[in-house]
Amino acid sequence: MNKKLSFSFKGGRNYVRGTDMFNAVLAVVGDSVKDIDFNIYRLTGNNIILTDDSSKPAPVFRFTYNDSEVRKSLFGIETEEKVTCRYNYDENDIIKACELDLEKGEIQLSSDTGFSFIENLVAMNKYLLNNLFKPQSGMWLFVRLQLVEVPKNFETMSLKFEGGLGMSLTKTSIRVSDKHMGYIYFSWRER
Repeated sequence: MNKKLSFSFKGGRNYVRGTDMFNAVLAVVGDSVKDIDFNIYRLTGNNIILTDDSSKPAPVFRFTYNDSEVRKSLFGIETEEKVTCRYNYDENDIIKACELDLEKGEIQLSSDTGFSFIENLVAMNKYLLNNLFKPQSGMWLFVRLQLVEVPKNFETMSLKFEGGLGMSLTKTSIRVSDKHMGYIYFSWRER
């Protein structure tokens, strides 16, 4: 398989967001896949070829999943084609709908924001980590997602900080409608 994935930059960012990569892969494989392990290895400002050819060098990401009990892996390979367009995005629209409990290291979303599952998840985790660590100059990078399945509908989503290696790698558990769904990992990058 070789499928071109074309992207737009989100808001003021100059790199392709992991949320957009995740949604683009789901558009190809469907949202009924299970036991997802999505690893992002580096940033890119270019469009991507999605392939099942593991011999390609230096993938931007790997998306491993079960489809009908068969384990499969897809790889995002950077093309030379630069991303040239962008669209508006304000993650504060998600944050306004969240409740933060710093004592417990948790954040909860109880209403529909109009954003995709992964957009809610990443914005929530970033907000939680910013409030727990209070980092200065730099940015959080979404680097990995382990997910039992992709929730299609949910009444609530909550995240709990589980620990990690300081800010170099954090692990946060994901609950959707009170069911454990997996973990999301972020890494802090100084500017």
